[in-house]
Amino acid sequence: MVYRQGYIFIANPPFGKQVTLTIDGKAVAVAGAYNSRGLNHSRTFLGYYFDATEIAAGKEHSLELTLPTLPAGAFTGIFWNNIETEYS
Repeated sequence: MVYRQGYIFIANPPFGKQVTLTIDGKAVAVAGAYNSRGLNHSRTFLGYYFDATEIAAGKEHSLELTLPTLPAGAFTGIFWNNIETEYS
């Protein structure tokens, strides 16, 4: 099985805000992404991600994402890791 992740791209992501996601009507856990490589402090908040391993590739899916109020243009999309890139 290939481990797949989805990253929710938000410019200057708001820390501690509620982000919810459903795929095909099923709630998917959204977690905070952190990094501390090359920094003199730990756990720098990068944004949000979710486990997409159980989502079948090559099949159409229905996705519903609820975000907090953001500045115009802050949400730039979702990046699916280990799934073929397609632009829409």
